[in-house]
Amino acid sequence: MWQVVVTIRVLLAVFGVLGTIINGIVLCVLARKRIGSRTTTMLLRSQCIADGYIGFFAFLYQVFGGEIQTGSEIANRILCNIWYRDNLIWIGVILSVHNVVCISFDRFMAIVYPVAYKHYKKQLTIATYTYLTFMGLFMFYPNILSRRYENGKCVYVPDSGDRILERFFEVESKIWTILIYGMPTICVIVLHSIVICKMRKQLTQVNNFPSEPDTTCGKQHTKQMQARVRRLTWTTVGMTCILITFHTYDAFIYALAYFGVVEYEPGSPDQQVGLILIVVCSCVMPCFLAGSIDSLRDLILHGFCRRVGKLSDTGSQAETSEYE
Repeated sequence: MWQVVVTIRVLLAVFGVLGTIINGIVLCVLARKRIGSRTTTMLLRSQCIADGYIGFFAFLYQVFGGEIQTGSEIANRILCNIWYRDNLIWIGVILSVHNVVCISFDRFMAIVYPVAYKHYKKQLTIATYTYLTFMGLFMFYPNILSRRYENGKCVYVPDSGDRILERFFEVESKIWTILIYGMPTICVIVLHSIVICKMRKQLTQVNNFPSEPDTTCGKQHTKQMQARVRRLTWTTVGMTCILITFHTYDAFIYALAYFGVVEYEPGSPDQQVGLILIVVCSCVMPCFLAGSIDSLRDLILHGFCRRVGKLSDTGSQAETSEYE
C-alpha cells in the first residue's frame, strides 16, 4: 500500500511542478500578447493562473503534507480548516472549470451576437469575473466547514457523527455534482454546438457570396478575420474537451460515492487518482493553448530560441576568455 501512496505523491509533485512552470511561461507570453478581444485575453490569462495555482499547490501539499501542526492551537485550527487534505487545491479546480465556462460563453457572444459583444465588452467582463468570484466563494465555503480541529488533530466532519452536518453535506454533495460536473459540461456542450452551427452557416454564406472586383480586398480581409475567430473558437472547443476528459474520472468516482458504491474521502487512493488527472489537465491545457494559436506559439519559440542563443553566446565568451 505504501508503494501506491509514494507513487501518487511523486506523480502529484512532478506534474505539479510541470503545471506551474508551463502555465507561468504561457501567462508571461499572454501578458504581452493580445489574443482576440480584451475579455478573451483576460480569460485566457485567468485560465493559466487557475491551472498554475492547481499545479503549485499540488506540489506544496507533497512537500508539507496534508496536515500541518504548529505550536499554536489557534494556528492549528486555521490551518485545519484551510489546508487539511488538499483543500486549497480545490478552489483552483473550481475557478478553472468555471473559467472554461466563461471562455465558452465569451466565444458564444462573439460569434452569435457580435454587435452586442462589441458594444457591451466592459459589462461582459465585469459580469464574468463577478460570476467567477461568486462561484469560487459559494463552492469553496463548504470545504472549509468540512474540516474540524478536535483533540489536537484535524478530522473530516462528514464522518464525525454529527447528524445536522451529515444532512448538510448530503445536500452539498448534490450541489457540488451539479455545479462542478453537470452544469459546466452541459453549458459548454450547448454553447459550442450553437457556435459551431453558426460558424458553418457563416462559412457557407461567404463561399456562396458572388465576388466582385471592387470588393475582392474587403472580402479577403473579412475572410481572414473570420478565420482568426474560427481558429480561436476551435481552440476553446479543444480546451473544453480536455477539461471534460481529465475530470471525468473524478466525476464518476464522486457519483459512485454518492450512491455508496465506493468511498470518496480526501486523501483516499480513488480521490488522489482523480486529483492526479486534474493536475495533469492543468499541464495539458496551456500546452494545447500555446500549440493551437500560431502567434502565441511563435512568441514562445522565439523567446526560447533567444534564451538558448544568449546562453550559448555566454558559454562561448566564457570559453574564449578562458583560453586567452
